[in-house]
Amino acid sequence: MDVIYLLLNILLITMLGLLIAFSPMIVLVNVLVVLKSPRPILRTTILMAGMALPLLIIAFLAAMFLEPTSEISLRGISEKISIPPLIDLLLGLWLISLASKRWRYTKMHGTPKKTSSFISKKPPDKLSALFTFAFFKSTLSVTNIFAILALAKFLTVHSIPQPFSTLAVIWVIIIGLVPFLIILYYYFFKHDVLEILDKQVDKILSRNIDFAITIGL
Repeated sequence: MDVIYLLLNILLITMLGLLIAFSPMIVLVNVLVVLKSPRPILRTTILMAGMALPLLIIAFLAAMFLEPTSEISLRGISEKISIPPLIDLLLGLWLISLASKRWRYTKMHGTPKKTSSFISKKPPDKLSALFTFAFFKSTLSVTNIFAILALAKFLTVHSIPQPFSTLAVIWVIIIGLVPFLIILYYYFFKHDVLEILDKQVDKILSRNIDFAITIGL
């Protein structure tokens, strides 16, 4: 019975790690880094560090201040870190302005801008920019915060001693970084798959989707 209980706890902790792993934007940037940047291994490591560091900080703070009776919910967390209405309004006005400029360009020149120019663009080359992007993306992710706080509450309620609680935090973060490790695996052992993906991305970008972009904005 103890073995089954232990396995269920490990499964629960692993599921929390999978919540962290679901970070499409960071994973997409990592794919572009591997495909188009020099020294992709170093840059992937920087992205992984930028994603993991805020999780460690949150876990440390939660271990110190989180009460066993605290309620953890995705809705509650999202409300606490929601963007202020004024920022939402300014962002909306900026998007409308951008769409208007693109529309005027189309009317003046007869044809919209070609999206093929985006093909040659690469992700940020500066390591600090990659780290900062991953750090803030991870910090502001509701699912990431929920996963770490839920783990911290689980460890607190069950009075998990050291070093097992630290190992649990490390395990969750490792599971969250699995997509990066998978991409590195493809880079080393199945690079042809990444090259096919690169061609497909370039093919999509080479299409004239400017009108759809303008309407979307």
